[in-house]
Amino acid sequence: MVITKVILFFTFDTLGFLVFTTFAITGIVAVIARNPIVLLLEKSVITGIISIIFAITLIPFHCCHRRCSLRPLGYYMYQDLVPTNREDVGLPEYIFCDQQEQVDSRYTDLQEEVLSRKVFHKEEVVQVYDWIYRNCSSFRLSCIIITSIWAIGLLFEFLARLFLIIFHLPVNKIVIYGHVMLSSITVICIVSTITCIAIEQSHTLLFIESWNIKQKKNRSFGIGASYVSVESNSSSVL
Repeated sequence: MVITKVILFFTFDTLGFLVFTTFAITGIVAVIARNPIVLLLEKSVITGIISIIFAITLIPFHCCHRRCSLRPLGYYMYQDLVPTNREDVGLPEYIFCDQQEQVDSRYTDLQEEVLSRKVFHKEEVVQVYDWIYRNCSSFRLSCIIITSIWAIGLLFEFLARLFLIIFHLPVNKIVIYGHVMLSSITVICIVSTITCIAIEQSHTLLFIESWNIKQKKNRSFGIGASYVSVESNSSSVL
């Protein structure tokens, strides 16, 4: 499913990727190891690896003249958790004109109307968030903060469970304490993410509103300048 979304829709399924990574690591360790301590360590290794993945995406990596770039996982979490189209945030119709022509030509062979609408919606969500990320600094900061929250939270859970194993606590206590810590940290990260999204959304809407006002002024000024130019040219001809 993750690969399909990348190929067809040019989108990255964050939640699907994390679930796939978790199950893959769990399956490999379960097949190789039989020791209960190793199996306990396997759970902490999973959170540790996912924490590293979150941290790596904070590195601003670009290739192919910025056509391919690595963005914080929080950016892709926005697309999965809060899918937003152009009308939801008040962006004008002309902003994606060129990209929309490419989207239409890309999916001309699709026959099913439902599927084509679904593809269009996913493409529009990607375009909207790409535009917001490139133009709105508060949104970029929010993506970095959300990614950092999950990276730090999962790393803390990894270290805490590792210390429990190092201190040679009974296996049943390690299991109980580990589940309590993982549940607590997950709840804290989820609440922090929702809070960050709610706070940042108002800033993004205000930014887009002010951007629309500036664009209207610029277009009005351009029309006025063109009118004056036409008038001056007609006067010179006469």
